[in-house]
This record gives sequence, structure tokens and C-alpha cells, in this order.
Amino acid sequence: MAEYVLTVTSGGLVMRRGLDLVFLCLFTASFLNAGDGRKESRGMFTVAGDAIRLEYAWSEVEGPGQHPAVVLCHPDPRMGGTMDDRVVCALAARLNAAGHSVLRFNFRGVGGSEGRFGDGDGEKRDCQAAMAFLSSRPAVDASRLFLVGYSFGSVVGLEAALDERGCRGYAGVGYPTDCFKGEGAAERPNGGLPLLFIGGDQDPWCRVAELEKAVSGARLQAEFHVIPKANHFFRREDELEQVAEAVLKFLESAGRK
Repeated sequence: MAEYVLTVTSGGLVMRRGLDLVFLCLFTASFLNAGDGRKESRGMFTVAGDAIRLEYAWSEVEGPGQHPAVVLCHPDPRMGGTMDDRVVCALAARLNAAGHSVLRFNFRGVGGSEGRFGDGDGEKRDCQAAMAFLSSRPAVDASRLFLVGYSFGSVVGLEAALDERGCRGYAGVGYPTDCFKGEGAAERPNGGLPLLFIGGDQDPWCRVAELEKAVSGARLQAEFHVIPKANHFFRREDELEQVAEAVLKFLESAGRK
């Protein structure tokens, strides 16, 4: 299996696996304060196989040493989903405050990202490029790299996580039950990774009991967490806090396995 090779050039970062270009990150990042006071860097990285650049927002844990890190995937762009989604931003702030560096990014065709909607397959490649980019950051502990997705982002995020051995754990928030494809999932390259699915008990799309049955039938290692009185959008602040707490508890456990 070919190793990742990272090269620093005058124009940016280049990562290759064997002869394949995984991503290119140009040195175009700017540094901004997030609305909750966190410092974020913003820039672009390239999904090399598709020759498109995606915009990102990166919150790094301050202090010496390497830290665990999370890729966050946003809801369906066809429904207006972006990396600035309320649930995604709330998770980013909470995870970062708890000691995780966090990468949010816009899928292809969203915001400042190039390209157009890729019917899920393209967005899976976006997730994989984001994980490769994250693993190259000097302050990231690549042995503790996680992926968290919300709604549509949970679907394409799971597809990416099951194929990327570098992903230590996956959490899906509001995963649409009807989108789950379990056949052969356990035999995928990273089919043994720990999984967490979170849904509200009033969510008509993420029906947790049905999802649990399907995931268990696919022989995947998964936990399930239900938020009482919550729908797909987790509109109350206490609901968002419960989601964040469940994700954090899961990541801490997965990071020790």
C-alpha cells in the first residue's frame, strides 16, 4: 500500500499517494475570528482527481503538540446546506473548545468552492480529500482523525469513512434512514471502524430504530443515541448541546480504541 508523501513548495502543499495526486493546498488562507470568538483560518484545497478547489474554515487547537482532529460535513447543498449551517457551526465550536482541531468545508459548487453537485459520489471524494488535507497539518495527530456529518453530510461522510483507513471513527447526525446501504459495508477497507448515529425522536427522516436494525444487519460496529423531542433540525440550544455531548463522548472513546 503506497504511503502519503507531503511536499512543501513555494506555492503551497502537495500530497501524493504513490503516483496519484491526492490534494493541493494553495497558500491562500486568511485568518478570521469565528462568531463565537475562535480564530479560524480560511483557504482552498484541491480535489486533485476532479481538478476543483474547495473552500474551508479551519480551527486549530492552540498549544504545543499534536491534537485530535475532526472533518465536519454539511447538509444537502440542493437544500441550501453549507459549511456555515447552524448545526455544523455549533459542533465545530463545541469540539474545538474540547480540544479537537476542526475542519469545515464547502462541498463542490457551494459558496466559494468550485465545480457542481456530484450526486453524492463527487461529495464523497470531497470528504476524502478533506481527510487527506487534515492529516497533513503539523498540529494534527493523524492517529486520531475523525469524521462527523450532518444530514446529507452524514451519508457521504459514512461512504468516505468506510473506505479511508486513516479515519478513526465516524458520527452521523440526522442520518436519513432511507439512504443507508449496508450490503458489503463491513467488508469495506475501513468497515470495522466505530460508528455513532444520533437522531431526534421526532425526526421523520432519521428514524433511529429502523436505522439501528439496518446497521446491525450490515454487521457494523455502531452506537445509537436518541435526542428526546428533537426533530431533524435540533432547533433548541439544549438539543444541540446533547448532540455535541454525545459526539464528544464517542470521540473520546473511539480515540482510545
